[in-house]
Amino acid sequence: MSLLKRRPRLHLRAPRGRAGQPFAVTLVIDAERAVQVDALEVVLRGTDHQPGGFRYEERGTLQLGGGLEGRHVYECQFVLPAHLPPSYAGQKLSIDYRLAVRAVIPWWPNARGEWQIDIDALPAATLPPGTARVVAGEVVTGELFCPLGWPRTLVLAAIERSAAGSAEVERMVYDAPPPPRDATTLAFKLAIPAGTRPSFQTDHSSLTWWVHGVDSQGRAVAASRRVEIVAPSRARRALVAPPTTSAEVAALWQAAATQRGLVYHDGRITGQLGTTNIAVYRMRRGAGILLRGELTFASMRLGLIVEPLRSPPPPRARGLELDREGHDPGYYIHARDRSQVYLYLQTLAPLLRRLPQVSLDDERAHFVLEDAGVSAPRLGAFLDLLTEFARTRELAAQVIPPPLAGLDLEPWHELARALGGRLSPGDLAISGQQRGARVAVLPAWRPPSITLCVNPSFPIAPGWHAEPLADTDLPHEARSALARARGADRDAPLSAGAEAVILQGLALPDDPRSLRARLEALLDLADHLRHAAGPYR
Repeated sequence: MSLLKRRPRLHLRAPRGRAGQPFAVTLVIDAERAVQVDALEVVLRGTDHQPGGFRYEERGTLQLGGGLEGRHVYECQFVLPAHLPPSYAGQKLSIDYRLAVRAVIPWWPNARGEWQIDIDALPAATLPPGTARVVAGEVVTGELFCPLGWPRTLVLAAIERSAAGSAEVERMVYDAPPPPRDATTLAFKLAIPAGTRPSFQTDHSSLTWWVHGVDSQGRAVAASRRVEIVAPSRARRALVAPPTTSAEVAALWQAAATQRGLVYHDGRITGQLGTTNIAVYRMRRGAGILLRGELTFASMRLGLIVEPLRSPPPPRARGLELDREGHDPGYYIHARDRSQVYLYLQTLAPLLRRLPQVSLDDERAHFVLEDAGVSAPRLGAFLDLLTEFARTRELAAQVIPPPLAGLDLEPWHELARALGGRLSPGDLAISGQQRGARVAVLPAWRPPSITLCVNPSFPIAPGWHAEPLADTDLPHEARSALARARGADRDAPLSAGAEAVILQGLALPDDPRSLRARLEALLDLADHLRHAAGPYR
C-alpha cells in the first residue's frame, strides 16, 4: 500500500473580489507523501441562473512539473472585467461565482477542489439624473418633491428585475421628519445598514433601490428618488497593518515625512504634491509586513488599467517595457485608445522600472515594496521615488494627445476656465458652474458627439420627468430656449429628471467655447420648467 500514490489535499484562501480590479487567490497544497504534480489548472466561472443570462469563464494554468511533498503555497491572479455583476441570491434571480482547481497528476486520478467566491460589482461610472450614491453602512441624503402632501413614512425598496419579471424583494421603513410650514420639498437622511445588498445592472438583470414617500394609508405622495448603494471596499481594511506602536519606528517615519514636506500620523505618511495625494502605510501579507504607496489624482478618463500579469506569477514585476503598439509581456494594459496613453506611459516607464509591483489606472497608482519600513534609507528611497513619480505623472498628463488627431486644445481649456472647472485630458470632459448651477460638457469620440447637462439649484417639477421629453409638451418659452440650446442639431433628444436637464447627441462644434451659450439656453429652459405644470400623460 505504501507504493500507491496519494492525492494531495487542496485548500483555498480568497478575499472578496471586486469587478474591474485584480483578484488574487492563494492555493495551498498539502501532500502527505511525495507526488508528481505537472500543473495546477484554475477556472473561475460566473453564472446568472436564468434563461439567456450572464456567463463568464476565465482560465489559468500554473506549470509545476515536479514532485511535491509537504505544504506548498501558490498565488493566482485574475483581472476581473469591469462589467461583472455581483454575487447575488434573490427571489427569482441568482448570480454566483465558483473557482475550480485541478492538480494534474500523471497516471493517477487528479486532485480537484471547487469553492464559491464572492464578487462585488464595480460602481456605475454614470448615474441617471437625480440618483444619490451611498456606500452600504453609511448615510444617504437627498430631497423628495412632495406635490400631493407630506409623507408620514419613507420607504427604501429594492426592485429585482430578471427574465421572470420585476418584484420588490426588500424594503426598509423610516419615519419622515415633521413638515416645515408650506414646504413641498422633504430633505431626507437615511442610515443604510452595513449588510445591505448593493445595486447592480446588466443587460439581463438588475437590482435598484428607490426612496418613496407614502402617507398614513400607504399612498405615494412624493416623487420617487433612486439610490445607488455601493458595496464597501473590504480589501484595504483587511490588509492594512495596525498603526506602529514602537516609538523608534514612529520617530523614524516622522523624520522621513518631515524631511520631504509630508505628514506622519497614526502609522501613515500622507501629503499632497500639486493635485496628487500621497499615502504610505504598512500592510500585512501572510505572516509578513510590506510597504504600500498609494497616489490618487483627478480622473484622466482614459479607461486605463495597468496590472502585472500573475497567472503564472512572474518572479517580480520589473516595470513597463512598451513596444511600439503599447504592449508589455509582463503587464496587462488596457485603454480606450492606446495611441492616447502610449506617450503617457513611455514618460512614466523609467520610474516604473524602479518601482516594484506597480498597479496604475485613471485615478490612482499603487506600489508595494517588500520591506517592513524599519530602515531609514530604504523608507526614504521609497518616499523619494513616490514623490518623483507624482511630479512626473503631472507633467506626463499634460502631453496626452487629444482624442481626435489635430484637435486644438486651447479653446477647450478656455471653456473650462470660463466655467470655473477642470478639463479631463482623456476625453475633454468639463465639470463647472454657470449662474450658480452645476454644469457639465461630456464629449464622446466614437463617433464624436456632445452631451450637455445642467443641475439647477431648484427641483424640476415632476410632470417634466421624462426621457426623452417631447418638444410638443414644452411651453412656448421653453421651446425657444431649447432651439437656442440645440442650434443646428434640431433633433437632439432632451431629457429631464428631478435635478438635471440633459441634451444629448449634439455635433462636435468647431469652437467649443460656443457651448457656453448653449448651456445658458439650457439653464433658461430649466427655469421655464421650474413652476410650469407638466403635460397630461
